[in-house]
Amino acid sequence: FRGGYLLIENSTITNNTAGDDGGGVAGQTVGVNVVIRNSTIAFNTAAGTGGGLYLRNDGAGYPTTLISSIISNNTDNGGPNDIFVQAPNTLNVENS
Repeated sequence: FRGGYLLIENSTITNNTAGDDGGGVAGQTVGVNVVIRNSTIAFNTAAGTGGGLYLRNDGAGYPTTLISSIISNNTDNGGPNDIFVQAPNTLNVENS
């Protein structure tokens, strides 16, 4: 993605497997605000990093916001690991 806004809303992302990063959701973004609202990301597996959510941003610190969402029971190559958001990006959590 390049610039803008990515919204995942009212979604269930479960039981997926990735041969690399991000078993449930994986993305490399530049200048994108990511919002996950009223969604569940669970029981996904990644051979790399971020079993549930993997976001790499080559920009300068854009936010990822979780609102009333569940990210749980995901695994990656290090064991239980639900979320990977690369610095300098931020992760904001509201009612999740």
